[in-house]
Amino acid sequence: MPVNIQSMSALRVATGAREMATSRRSLTLCFSSISGSQVGKRPHLQSFRTFGNAKSDKPFVTPEEVSLRAGTWPRILSKQACTAGDDFNRWLVVPASFCVQGSIGSVYAWSLWNPPLCKAFGVVAASAADWELSPVVGTFTIMATVLGATTFFGGPWAERAGPRFPALVAASAYSSSLAAVAAGVYLHSLPLLYLGGIFGGIGWGFGYISPVSTLLRWFPDRRGLAGGLALTAFGGGAAVAAPTITWFLDRFFKLPLRVPDSEMTKILTADGIQYINATGNLKATIDSLLPASSHKGLHEVVYATQSDLISTVPGLTKSNWGSFTFQGPTGVEELVKEGYYVVHTGDSGACLALLSLAGIYGSIISLGAFSIRVPPTNYIEKMADHVPKEVLSQGVVTYQQALKTPQFYLLWMVIWGNAVGGMAVLSSAKTVMAEVWSGLLPAVVTAGFTTNYVVALSLCNSAGRIGWSSTSDYIGRKNTYIIC
Repeated sequence: MPVNIQSMSALRVATGAREMATSRRSLTLCFSSISGSQVGKRPHLQSFRTFGNAKSDKPFVTPEEVSLRAGTWPRILSKQACTAGDDFNRWLVVPASFCVQGSIGSVYAWSLWNPPLCKAFGVVAASAADWELSPVVGTFTIMATVLGATTFFGGPWAERAGPRFPALVAASAYSSSLAAVAAGVYLHSLPLLYLGGIFGGIGWGFGYISPVSTLLRWFPDRRGLAGGLALTAFGGGAAVAAPTITWFLDRFFKLPLRVPDSEMTKILTADGIQYINATGNLKATIDSLLPASSHKGLHEVVYATQSDLISTVPGLTKSNWGSFTFQGPTGVEELVKEGYYVVHTGDSGACLALLSLAGIYGSIISLGAFSIRVPPTNYIEKMADHVPKEVLSQGVVTYQQALKTPQFYLLWMVIWGNAVGGMAVLSSAKTVMAEVWSGLLPAVVTAGFTTNYVVALSLCNSAGRIGWSSTSDYIGRKNTYIIC
């Protein structure tokens, strides 16, 4: 299946707004240090206490308002409910944020879902009714687009509500996303697949931004490190997700029924689709595995090559080819080899894997949401002696003010360009690696190799986030952007 260039191009455009809202919210603390602007200068301690919309001439809510819009209802999820005590260790916030961002960061391993989704019916090779790559990648495109919209429009509310409420929204939305995609696979429904993309973008957005400002508050003396810590788990989430996804897919994989060599003469082609006119015991076996097709007893088959099988069947490699056996749909161990396989008699494992991960990620994000804390009101006064003087003297720029400056749009273009290239690669990393290089280096580019390639991308992503963020504390934000 060739990589659809139009689909990847559409992805590059759609993911342009990915970091818009992160800039929108974090500009309050770091925009001045990048642009050199003194717009909206305030007394330094007050600058750190009031973050985001509190600086607006017309605040969104009044202090006494108790409502969902204000982020103060229900109270157990409000910012006040997750305010830490004076003796709280700020480093405990780090693992809590890792629970949220590490789980949401699993979206960077989305390309691992492409092969099983594109072979949901045929399993070992794509059948006539299976989706092509373009509509499958479209789910990730929708996620990235909704991510930008969620963070941009939901950022002010997330700031008012504090980290707990948005993180729980992320838990619900992201787990619902995986469940919706699973339902889409089971029912073979693209609308459900795309609904999962919408939910995924909402969960991605709120999960991405909720821990960032919290860690910035806890580490006013090391804002670069704080930003790096907040996003390192997000960038590295795929390093854990990739082998986890692969394990679940292998666990639930079921090899479809192979047509015996003696029945090959009964294969026929109609309208470009191959069928088998099964009779006798073979027909009885097929009918026991699935209802008779609408083709008057004909059942669709796909031909799987050695390369198709090695990239699909768990444990099968080129070294054990010819001797590897796997349990078939009838429960009997059989030799895996090239041939015709009956459509709908196997299982790629995607549906159950998605449902399993929906429960796991929802639980982990919820744990992080209830563990995360915001600093007490007197925290900045206690930390004032540790905050660099040049930082304290820079003032604050609200996002409303930042939108009126050219520096914001220049900064946005830098982030946009970085996101476009990275997201285009991440959305189809496994597919591109397998289809471009497996033919040239079949002994090297195995199923395990492509999974490790996704892991390597994630680890490099994570290292870059923590490395450059920490470096910026020493060489400055602007110099860091110039080097990058």
